[in-house]
Amino acid sequence: MKRKVFLFLYLFFLFTIIPGFSAEIGDVNNDSAIDIIDALRIAQFYVGLNPSPFDQSVADVNSSGGIDIVDALLVAQYYVGLITEWPPGGTGTPGPTPTPTGGGATVSALHVQGNWLKDTNNNNVRLKGVALADLDAIYKGDRNQGVTTTIFDIIDIACSSGWNVDVLRLCVHPEVNDETGSHGWLHYSADNYFNNILDPAVQYCIQNGKYVIIDWHYVGASWNDGGVVSNTETFWNYIAPRYADHPNILFELFNEPGQGSWSDWKSRAQGWINTIRNTHGADNIIIAGGPTWSQVMPSSSGDLLSGGNIAYACHIYPQHGIPNWIDWIANNAPVIMTEWGYESGAPDPVNGTSSWANQYKSLINSKPNVGWTAWCFDFVYRSVMFDKYWVLLGNGQTTSSSRFHGGPNDTYSNYMGQFVKDWLAE
Repeated sequence: MKRKVFLFLYLFFLFTIIPGFSAEIGDVNNDSAIDIIDALRIAQFYVGLNPSPFDQSVADVNSSGGIDIVDALLVAQYYVGLITEWPPGGTGTPGPTPTPTGGGATVSALHVQGNWLKDTNNNNVRLKGVALADLDAIYKGDRNQGVTTTIFDIIDIACSSGWNVDVLRLCVHPEVNDETGSHGWLHYSADNYFNNILDPAVQYCIQNGKYVIIDWHYVGASWNDGGVVSNTETFWNYIAPRYADHPNILFELFNEPGQGSWSDWKSRAQGWINTIRNTHGADNIIIAGGPTWSQVMPSSSGDLLSGGNIAYACHIYPQHGIPNWIDWIANNAPVIMTEWGYESGAPDPVNGTSSWANQYKSLINSKPNVGWTAWCFDFVYRSVMFDKYWVLLGNGQTTSSSRFHGGPNDTYSNYMGQFVKDWLAE
């Protein structure tokens, strides 16, 4: 395997590409074989080293409608044996085999001890990163983008120099009709969504050496609604065995439960945790939010969920001020603020400025066991961090017309993009 990877890198710098393609998918160099040279040709075309056009039916291996670096990666993965069938199954952007093998850049497994996440060497771990928009919305691409961006492009940005993210939160809406259209897990068969949307994103995060939060993204839904209960049980029954005990992957049980008491919510959440733990034997970190959009938290030892390796999620925005409802839980269990953010002029609860963000930052910095993912690493879902061209907001580089929602002047105070990047760099 090492020899093949070395060959890939060696050939990349030495080969001068002269295009010539057959009609066989993947065989772009017309040698009757799908090999590393095909991957190099596509990669060189993608980065502009070879301006000659390719036969779309041959070079567009992932059937995305464009010739891109994902096509090259798929050919390369096939060549070194990570993909065993050709062409890859499914439609849209195919990924690795349905059950992850953990062959990427594996990180240390995490466990809970006291109020900390710990790695295998018992070092304290504080995860900091960003939350991405709904995976299906990104996959469909129907978002009035200034430039075409796949999930791989977005992960590349998040993992690029200067961001210093430890964790990426991947949002899986069950079903939603919002400003990006109608989309969600329930619009597909489980295999289709997993193979073509979720797992390719997860594996790409793993290849980049990041932790991944799989976020089951109901928003304000009643956890006692029959359909919600059934959908949630079906989701975790499908996901848990496929990622059981994978060190890179954390499960966020239910994004934002609706109104209610902690005791009522606890019994429902505990049942889903029992399914993950007892039915599927998965010991991954489970992140549990609470009622009122993950703002009602445990306040005594009797409130804590059982099953081991449980962390708690809180969400906070400017409308909420700087509350004290995380104090008890942060002193007694690991906490990850899986959503926080600000955007001046945006609808509540996110309407706010860096003045609020600095107060929030002071709160979190006073609690070193509390991690966070900033919402949202996107140009549509608010609080936005980019404009439609994926230019970072908060440093005066954008105009109202380049931003999906328009909005006030592009200043550090008005938009959170540069604020988040600066905090991650500390």
